[in-house]
Amino acid sequence: MTREKPKHGLITRRTVLVGAAALTGAAALTVATPQQATEALGALQERWITHLVGTSRDGRGVQAARSRVADRARDLLGRTTSGSGPRVFDDLVLDPTTNSAHLTETLHRLRAMTIAWATPHTSTHRSEPLLAAILEGLRQMDDQVYRSDPPASAWTNWWDREIGSPQALADCLVLLDGVLTEDTRNAYARTIARAVPDPTRYDGPDSQTHQATGANLVDLCRTVLVHGLVTRDPGRIGDTAAALRLACQFADEGDGLHRDGSYLQHSVVPYTGAYGVTWLEGVSRIAWLLMGTRWQLDRESLDVLRFAVDDTFAPVIHDGRLMSFVRGREISRERSTEHSAAATAMVAMLRLAQLPQLSPRTVRSWRERCRGWVDRSRPDYDPFQGTDVSTAQALADLLDTDRGAALPEPDSSVVFPDSARAVHRRSGWAFAVSMAAEHVARYELMNGENLRAAHTGAGMTYLYDGDDGQFTDQFWPTVDPNRLPGTTVVQAPVAPDQRVPSPLAVGAWAGGAVLDTYLAAAMTVSGAASDLTGYASWFCFDDYVLALGTGLSSGAAEAVETTVENRLFHAGNIGSLTVDGEQAVSEPGDTRTWQNPDWAHLEGVGGYVFLGDAAVRAEHRQRSGSWADVNEAGSTEAVTRTYVSIVIEHGTRPSAASYAYLVVPGATAAETAALAGRRDIWVGAARPAHHLVSQDGSGITMATFWQPGEVPGLRSDAPCSVVTRESDDGLTVAVADLARRAAPIRLVLSGKGRLRPGDADGSVTVRSFGSDLELTVRPAAAGRTVVARLRTS
Repeated sequence: MTREKPKHGLITRRTVLVGAAALTGAAALTVATPQQATEALGALQERWITHLVGTSRDGRGVQAARSRVADRARDLLGRTTSGSGPRVFDDLVLDPTTNSAHLTETLHRLRAMTIAWATPHTSTHRSEPLLAAILEGLRQMDDQVYRSDPPASAWTNWWDREIGSPQALADCLVLLDGVLTEDTRNAYARTIARAVPDPTRYDGPDSQTHQATGANLVDLCRTVLVHGLVTRDPGRIGDTAAALRLACQFADEGDGLHRDGSYLQHSVVPYTGAYGVTWLEGVSRIAWLLMGTRWQLDRESLDVLRFAVDDTFAPVIHDGRLMSFVRGREISRERSTEHSAAATAMVAMLRLAQLPQLSPRTVRSWRERCRGWVDRSRPDYDPFQGTDVSTAQALADLLDTDRGAALPEPDSSVVFPDSARAVHRRSGWAFAVSMAAEHVARYELMNGENLRAAHTGAGMTYLYDGDDGQFTDQFWPTVDPNRLPGTTVVQAPVAPDQRVPSPLAVGAWAGGAVLDTYLAAAMTVSGAASDLTGYASWFCFDDYVLALGTGLSSGAAEAVETTVENRLFHAGNIGSLTVDGEQAVSEPGDTRTWQNPDWAHLEGVGGYVFLGDAAVRAEHRQRSGSWADVNEAGSTEAVTRTYVSIVIEHGTRPSAASYAYLVVPGATAAETAALAGRRDIWVGAARPAHHLVSQDGSGITMATFWQPGEVPGLRSDAPCSVVTRESDDGLTVAVADLARRAAPIRLVLSGKGRLRPGDADGSVTVRSFGSDLELTVRPAAAGRTVVARLRTS
């Protein structure tokens, strides 16, 4: 028997449930009677509708979000086709064998229209013309594609068949419950069931079934969950809950969340800011929906989520920006920015903060952290820009109820060895390093995206300061891809090769050690498309970062350069460059070279101190490009931005070349000159495979060993990164295994034989002989830091 179709625009289900009423209905799922279980599943469906369209709550930014929803729906309605042919919209052909992304986009547009139709307090709410177009669009999809049931191998991208299209279709069915006849709804639902019979598996382009992992696993969970709501099938809800527990486990390798805080996708690509955000957002949606039911997250899964928020996402969000070095090919997408990625992550955190199992302390810290990120965003940044209604309501709740409760950015240092990333933070700035290794891809090039990213994993450094738009204001289509800050590169173009989507730095190591809030990061330099080799370290102190490179060699005929800085300046805000007290390159097109300068200062950015002989060149350039240059789907409209760059020239065919410089964020010209004069940092070793630096007054020494060897005061029998700090009470030593070989590392500290073991775990043994001290360190898993605290005898 089919359900009678009501008049267009009338929802026969009860008003959207929120708060305690929804929780009460969901909790009834534990009741055994079929009638009660059906009613409780209906309550979960109503909660999902609330997630999609929001509540009746008003607040800042909420009505604007409603207007955006309605405006987009009207625009899409005007783009629907009334003619014949396999299409719902004029620009999208419904043929999965030629471009399956068109099907996903078609259903995403229909979902946007359906959300607008179902959203209260909008001009499109229950609009009959809009509903008629939605129903006709779904019918067209069914007639042109789903009734023929093309096999998985016929789709140009498995993701469209099993995630992108069915997710959008499922949301449409939830919102249209009571409008579609039962036969029609069931026919559409069977389409979803065929595409995703199991949330833990997917049919890949090779016609084989694969285990789903990471963000893809969570996406499949969401599809199956909403399908279960549509069909009132508790079994599908249970399948989702079981699969979600798999998604909330640590991965020892490959896709997913790692115990060092990394998030990887496609096995070897750092992706916290893209697939990781999708994972966090998806988990938060499902966990929020299932809270209070017998399927709610268990304690172990919650512990993983707490770790993810605090140790994976928080370290890579700075003042409302999710750092680009963990966003993969997402950086090449015109409409995706550091701010939008951070906003999505923040809303997911706020959604998770509603889970009743979390402690008040955890909830408070997450909300205060999010409040701080929003407050410190640039003055003209609108956190509500582009948000949907439920997101706007979550942000309005945060800003209206947590006044004054904003956590500042912490002084901290983090190394993510599994993803070859490092972040160092101090008041007002953060410094991030993107590296590559034999276990981490240089970059990802896929689906025509990220066409100029070959050197983004070559030690690119990101300085985050008060310039809120440095890496979002048309940076990627206009920056010189061979002159990314921090990188040493052969100045020859690298042709994109999509046959190798995630190239590894074969034989290269990358990682680092952390001691309290200080870090030493290091990588083996290897050219992305050249024979360049060498070694690079970044030693991070309170006021500056020391960059040190040695053994830089190449037989290429093109010049080799190290880019100290390549700063984008926004329209009407060009900072002046001063070198050794003299203003330079003040006009576009200016270029100048200095032999062995002492320091440079870039207005609005900070200072740079050169610690050795170097030929330094500065340029003031206007560069133009388009998003199509970095992404085949991008806009072809040309954009222009101004850059001031500082590079160290190594010439052609260099042999064992080197560089050493300080980056001093926020310093004035006078402060930079004073630092250059007093030189409170000592480079004790700058040999091809051994680096050591010490800072006067702080007691801090840092070293990198790529090979066994000896530097002043320290000897190692294995590759490692070392940070030590000496005080009146003793010495603290932090060690990380650069080679990730998990074999014991033997360190000998000269003149420290008087020290005795203090606070050290069983992974460190200490033995003195004469005036020296020997530490045998059993490295932590996968290059993580081991710390030993030694006390004065």
